[in-house]
Amino acid sequence: MKLYNLYQDLILEQIKSELLRLNEAMSDIDVDTILAGDKERQGKFYKVNITYDNDGEVSNRFIEIYQRNTSIIGNPLIDAYQLSKNNQSSGPKLNKKGQPVLDKDGNPVIVSYEGWRKFNMKKITSFKVTGVGYYEPQAGFNPVGNNSPTVASTTTIADIPSYGYKSPTAKNLDVKSKWQDIKQDKINNPKLEPTIKSPAIGPEPKQPEPQPVQPQVQPKPQPKQNNKTELPPDEEEDLTNNL
Repeated sequence: MKLYNLYQDLILEQIKSELLRLNEAMSDIDVDTILAGDKERQGKFYKVNITYDNDGEVSNRFIEIYQRNTSIIGNPLIDAYQLSKNNQSSGPKLNKKGQPVLDKDGNPVIVSYEGWRKFNMKKITSFKVTGVGYYEPQAGFNPVGNNSPTVASTTTIADIPSYGYKSPTAKNLDVKSKWQDIKQDKINNPKLEPTIKSPAIGPEPKQPEPQPVQPQVQPKPQPKQNNKTELPPDEEEDLTNNL
């Protein structure tokens, strides 16, 4: 009986642990709420701390979330800019087994942890929205969706109505212009309002072009006929054409 109770306690503890893990995981609603920004503070966005379990390698990531996507195999993704990993901006490059990658001299390869990343939401075991805010995206932000070949579709994009880059490039300015046009279309109405047409007014009568003056030719006198009225040459020509 004691052994049964022990197994029962272990099973209940495991179920409780799994439920707690599910409650801490990041959901679609959580991501969309973060992407909506803080409307009361002029669209302020907040950076997020997440715990990420990448096939057994558990680490803490400090990120800015910009999009929610779906991969080509159906996994829920977030498109984010990673600022640090385990509170470090750089560190050793790791292989799939979590082991450091070495260079030809046997030294660990050091890589930057900062940059754009795609995170599988199923592997995010916990998250916390911090009080650290930002108002503009990182360089390279694509406001019309993630164009990565591994991304099938973009569901939600950070609601950033306007922004500016500290060191803008031609590409950034072009993307910004397109994004502002898209936002303006959403603000107005995707369906064009019917325009009221004014009453049609016909074109102004075309003035006849001046014709060159032809020298007048005096008609030859016609002999008078009995009981008939003599017609001018033009009318006589018209009557002939009607025969």
